[in-house]
Amino acid sequence: MSEIVFILGAGASQHTNAPLMNEFYGRVKSYSKNELSEHEYSHFENVLNAIDKLQSVHSKAKLNLFNIEDIFSALEMARIVRRFSNYSFQQIEDTIESLKIVITSTIENSIKFEVINNKAEPHDIYHNFVNIIQNFNKKAKVTIITFNYNITLDHAFFHE
Repeated sequence: MSEIVFILGAGASQHTNAPLMNEFYGRVKSYSKNELSEHEYSHFENVLNAIDKLQSVHSKAKLNLFNIEDIFSALEMARIVRRFSNYSFQQIEDTIESLKIVITSTIENSIKFEVINNKAEPHDIYHNFVNIIQNFNKKAKVTIITFNYNITLDHAFFHE
């Protein structure tokens, strides 16, 4: 059993330029067709169309259309009840897959690493955090629970 537990919220990666949940929609909307591959852009369009469809239920539900997790939850609920606007079940499945790609692409396009000698270096904050964990780990078992969608912390541990 762990003696020390660190719980990191999604904001723990904000310093890397990773968007917070309530910033995702703005980032997604900000990408132009020129900034994304054709494959990515089709997924972005699919998700934005689904968000537009959710506008009709927005007044009847407690749903924040600017929070990507609320969108994800709404689409997962649509999968369970097998109903979302005029979408077929396959279109619901495809939209959920598109949302996963949009989240991944948005994070990959947002996070900025310092590159030294053609290698992506961990951010100083994560570098320092890893050192702290290593010191604690000499004396006690440490567990880290993270709610981040990205792997910047994993990268820092791998680098060390």
